[in-house]
Amino acid sequence: SLLLAGRCASWQTRSQIDEALGGGITLKGIEYLYASLNESYKTGKLTFGNSIWLQEGLEFIPGCIDSLAEEYYCYSYSADFRTDNEAANASVRHFVREQTEGLIDCDFDLSQDTCFALVNALYLKDNWNLFGDELSLTDEKYDFVNAFGEVKNTRLMSAYYAEGRPQKGGNYTTFYAKTYNGCRLHFLLPDDGVA
Repeated sequence: SLLLAGRCASWQTRSQIDEALGGGITLKGIEYLYASLNESYKTGKLTFGNSIWLQEGLEFIPGCIDSLAEEYYCYSYSADFRTDNEAANASVRHFVREQTEGLIDCDFDLSQDTCFALVNALYLKDNWNLFGDELSLTDEKYDFVNAFGEVKNTRLMSAYYAEGRPQKGGNYTTFYAKTYNGCRLHFLLPDDGVA
């Protein structure tokens, strides 16, 4: 989303976003990155979708929207967040649900004051190993807090990896694992008391 925002921002805002991305707004060959995020293979699929949702009637620079479509493969939609907020949110929800093969299906609750929203959706289906065996789960259950703040008492994935070690970050621990087709999944565990 920062790439999309930076592409259409101007002056100081564009400079700040570009600095935060390490010069990423002007990256050459970004189309190859997006192409690599849309693959189908025998054991799975990887898709990535960008979208911008503009408040109906909002004036915009056509060249900006064209640039997002051509350079970042970004869909653009008009939605009436102000007077038909429920339908606008339903449209965003439908886009994400469609892009993620139904795995993410939730209300993003964008407010009536929304002028525009940048939405990215990533879908990955792959085997963890050559045989596609299920990963083992812990015997005990643990409290897991999801992105919505809900606590679920559940068994967690457990596996032995010959490669890799957990790495300590500033206030988190990270570990990555590769899927059968080489996608790297990074797992982040915040320290206790860190959101």
